Amino acid sequence: NFTCTRSGVFYPYAVADYLKVVSESDEANNNDTLVLNCANPPSPDLVTRISPRFQTVFVGQDMPVSVATSNVGNAPAGNSAVTLQVGAVGGKLFFYIPPLAPNQSVTNATFNGTFTCYTPGNYTVASFADALGQVSESDESNNGGSAIIACLKRQVPNPTPPDPIPVPMTPSPEPGG
Repeated sequence: NFTCTRSGVFYPYAVADYLKVVSESDEANNNDTLVLNCANPPSPDLVTRISPRFQTVFVGQDMPVSVATSNVGNAPAGNSAVTLQVGAVGGKLFFYIPPLAPNQSVTNATFNGTFTCYTPGNYTVASFADALGQVSESDESNNGGSAIIACLKRQVPNPTPPDPIPVPMTPSPEPGG
């Protein structure tokens, strides 16, 4: 028996009558090599996707934000959690994600919220799948997603002078004339 303990290609080599105790008519056919390909077992792989509907907003304006979680792996994923954070100082929101089959995306646990821009600047919206490490995944390096929201100060246009109003002018007679 050969048990794969890690992934890779292995070449077990077997020899019959290694010590040449048995006299045989063909001593050249006593060995053989078997090629064993040990693949990684099927694993889930959770990823998040942030979808800002607009990437630029103005101070005082709201912007809808959506975060979806998908299992892009080839095995089911159990319960997990996703975090969402806006800016470096904002608190993290946790969302519990139900089990997902391979190639299934969350629809009922998708976060749909609103980001309100209060001061000008760039804000990073970051999400992280399997935030509590509950799911053993095939790729733990692709759990994060991010988007940039540019919050701009609304420029007030300079007032334009009104168009001159034409006034008909009639010459008046000169005084004394």
